[in-house]
Amino acid sequence: MQIEDKLEISIGNLICKDERSTIYKATRYFTKKGFIKTITEQPIVLEEMDDCTAAIIDDLFRELHIVCTIRHQIGH
Repeated sequence: MQIEDKLEISIGNLICKDERSTIYKATRYFTKKGFIKTITEQPIVLEEMDDCTAAIIDDLFRELHIVCTIRHQIGH
């Protein structure tokens, strides 16, 4: 998922750090605007890419597409 604004998330504890990325526990806040403004919290795992190239992003999107296709096939 993409985070549009840093105010949408609250970064928590560090899970791990390697040479390419840093992974944190975090909370994402969804704001639903309407007659009544509703804010929903969702726990997430946030991966911050330290060194990211176009090839790495292409690989990530390819893997996500494979996962989505498998989930669709099994009915999730």
